[in-house]
Amino acid sequence: MSVRACAALTALMLAAAQNVLCAGAGASTSPDFSGWWVPENPFSQDLGDMVEKLKPESAASYKAARAAGTRPEEDYGYCTPPSFSGGPTPARPQGFFELLFSPGRVTLLDGQGLIRRLHLRNTPLPDALEQSRSGTSIAHWEGQTLVVRTTGMYRLARPLQTVTLGRNASAVERYSLRDAETLAVVTTLTAPDVFTAPAVRTALYRRSKDAPLELDICSQNDVSVDHATGKERFDTTPPDDLPPPPAR
Repeated sequence: MSVRACAALTALMLAAAQNVLCAGAGASTSPDFSGWWVPENPFSQDLGDMVEKLKPESAASYKAARAAGTRPEEDYGYCTPPSFSGGPTPARPQGFFELLFSPGRVTLLDGQGLIRRLHLRNTPLPDALEQSRSGTSIAHWEGQTLVVRTTGMYRLARPLQTVTLGRNASAVERYSLRDAETLAVVTTLTAPDVFTAPAVRTALYRRSKDAPLELDICSQNDVSVDHATGKERFDTTPPDDLPPPPAR
C-alpha cells in the first residue's frame, strides 16, 4: 500500500471512529430510559390544548365526528395499522412501549406493532419528507432529556381521527425522568394546516419489569366480524342476477 493510500485509509478510520463517538455522546452519563413503560392512566382522554387550537374547518370536522358517536371499531376501520402522529405516546393514548438503545439510534417499540427509529444525529431533517406510519425522527440529548423531532406524519391519532395533519406538521417530544420509575413525555405538535398554534400534551409512564401483553387491535376491532357470535357481518351470497363465470 502506498503512503498516500495508507494516509487516506487512516483518515477514513479516524472519521468513522469520530462519528461513532459523536453518535453515542452522553451515553455514559445519560439516564436509564431503557425497558418497558406503561401509562399511568391508560384510558385518559386528556387532549391538552389540541381541540381549542383547531382551525375552524378542522374543529367542525372533529365536532361532527364526536356528534356522530364514532365507535372505536369504526375508528380503526379494517385493521388500520398503528401510527405515530404527534400524540403523547408512540401510537395511541393507552399505548405502552419499549425503548432500546444502540450506537447512534434509539428504537421505540409498542405492543401494537409500531416501530420507531430515533436517529441520534445533528443533521436537520429535509423538508417535505415522504409521509409514513412512523414518520422520520432525529434525536439528541439536552442534559438529561432526550429530545426527538419527527416529521413525515400523515394523520392524527384517536380521538382526533378525522383531522389530517398536513405535510408541514412536526412533533417535538421531550423524554425525561421524574424519578427512577416515572418517565414524562412532553409533546409539542406543530401543524399549521390544522392548528392556530402549537399544541402541547404531557403523558406520564411508569417502568414495568415485565413486558405487557401485546394488543391485537386488528382482530378485536375487525368490523367484518360480529364478535358476540363469531359470524361475518356481511352477506357474501352472490346476487340472483349475477351472470355465470365464463366457460373455459
